[in-house]
Amino acid sequence: MIREGDRVYPWMRMNKHGKVVKIIEVPINTWMVGGALQKKITAVVQHDDGTLVEYQLQDLMKSE
Repeated sequence: MIREGDRVYPWMRMNKHGKVVKIIEVPINTWMVGGALQKKITAVVQHDDGTLVEYQLQDLMKSE
């Protein structure tokens, strides 16, 4: 589980390491036949070069 303060990188761009600044739960208002979908969880990451980028939590990997 990734939490605020963890060092992470997106698996699509493994050279962009950074720190999770904030985790945001975004509600989804779409209804399917079996019920509602789960919330979408995103993380705001501050990269080592100072840029802030928002990623879906499933796209991040923890750094060692």
